[in-house]
Amino acid sequence: MDHPTCAQCGYELSGLAAAGRCPECGRGYDLDTGQGTTARRQPWLVRHIRTLSLLGLAMVILGCSGLLSLVGRNAVSLVLCGLLFAGVTLAATLLSYLSEKEDQRKAEG
Repeated sequence: MDHPTCAQCGYELSGLAAAGRCPECGRGYDLDTGQGTTARRQPWLVRHIRTLSLLGLAMVILGCSGLLSLVGRNAVSLVLCGLLFAGVTLAATLLSYLSEKEDQRKAEG
């Protein structure tokens, strides 16, 4: 999500009226048209934390199922169970990524 800031001084304009003057420097702005503002994007990591967390979880599931298969009696079923859970997690990761891309498209106009 973008945070509108004053183009002159960088004061964050979130929560203020849609149009008016910057309380810091007095420059006029209009949030609807973007006049007198700049948009400061959240850092990449913050925007994609959900997708990265799901991807990490899938990797942990695969790693744990692989390790358990080395010590377990029924190695094939442990690996297949791990693959199933990791597959579901990867599907959720893909949906999360697509949702983030859609949010990005909406934010860009």
